[in-house]
Amino acid sequence: MVAATRLDDPAVLFNTSGSTEAPKGVTHSHRTLQHSVRTVVGLYPELDSREHDIVGFLPLAHVAPVLLLIFTPLLSRLVVTYCRIEDYEDALRSVRATALLWPPRFYEKVAGELIARTQAWPRVRRYAYKGAIRVGRRMAECRWSSGHPSVLLRIAYTAALHCVFLPLRASVGLDRLRVAFTAAAAAPENVIALWQIWGLDLRERYGLTETAGCPVAHFDQAFPRPRYIGRKFPDPRFQVEVAHDGEMLARAPLLFREYWRNPEETDAVLRDGWFRTGDLIECAAHGEIRLIGRKKDVISTSGGKTINPQPIETRLKESSLISEAIVVGDARTCLTVLLEPSTQAKALTSTVLSDRLRAEFGRVNRDLARAQQLKDFRVLPRPLEAERGERTANGKIKRNAVVNSFATLIDEMYAGNDDTVIANHLRPRSH
Repeated sequence: MVAATRLDDPAVLFNTSGSTEAPKGVTHSHRTLQHSVRTVVGLYPELDSREHDIVGFLPLAHVAPVLLLIFTPLLSRLVVTYCRIEDYEDALRSVRATALLWPPRFYEKVAGELIARTQAWPRVRRYAYKGAIRVGRRMAECRWSSGHPSVLLRIAYTAALHCVFLPLRASVGLDRLRVAFTAAAAAPENVIALWQIWGLDLRERYGLTETAGCPVAHFDQAFPRPRYIGRKFPDPRFQVEVAHDGEMLARAPLLFREYWRNPEETDAVLRDGWFRTGDLIECAAHGEIRLIGRKKDVISTSGGKTINPQPIETRLKESSLISEAIVVGDARTCLTVLLEPSTQAKALTSTVLSDRLRAEFGRVNRDLARAQQLKDFRVLPRPLEAERGERTANGKIKRNAVVNSFATLIDEMYAGNDDTVIANHLRPRSH
């Protein structure tokens, strides 16, 4: 059987996450898996030059954890500890991982817990932390601008790293971490920035189930600028173009073969060797590519305006008080937003939290065009849960499910609008 197997034969069937529609089976061949793993090891050669420990807990039905936790160790020196999701904190402290792949939500959650710890420190230690953050921010800004830090800045940052940031990270078992990715969803800029200030070279890794890896990557820069997913590969086999509507088109040896028993969907996204990713991107003058959002998430208001909600949501999540933001407004007169408070926000009284969220709401609105501005917001009464179908297994928001779960809360924000008045007028009434 092995002798009869060809490189282009189907090797594995992955599920898409199902965040915007029903999950699809994605077929990958032995060849695409080889290319994907070799690309990972090529991007991070230290995975093969020394032994690395990684803690995994994401479901193995999806492409990223399978590639990194099962296939990559075959061609590298990666040592895997796999645990249940509820045990990952204990596993981190026990293993003290040197490599990590998490969705943004987990980096955000752990960062929130660490911030809460610093706020409980004695006064002198809090002052030391604030000073270290100022130094770390200057170092990060220098890295992002490709500048050269002064000798004094390097000395000050080394002191901040070893005296403040590494001991803080050690409290959750992340002081040895050297290779860190975030994937599966767009990461808030402030989350990546904070981890980089704390000395972690956190990189946003772009990839889809259909690409089994990354057609673009941060292959030539440590501590890359947040909000960017990398550059085009110099290898001519990896091609990325931008369609007229801003959609990323990719052509690479790691593309999938087909959707399992779904030729119509396959033909809709694979044309002449090019894959229509469904992601909207911008290419900056310095060659970096910025991910804008998903085409399927675009909102069409009743006034005919087409608005991408993800940049607005990302701006809101820059606040330390907001864990998740879900902009709604499809077929409505204007946009509103549902907010999930962060761990830090839960320590505030409801009145203080409402006032501070209102200030964040105003801050974001000031920078938005009139059609993009948010009319109102509501704080979710509970966290979004995978068990209720509001998140995928790897933490992505399922927008339609959230809208259905909190339909009453959303209707409150549109009370008095013409569309709501008409809807209420037509709603059947019991006699």
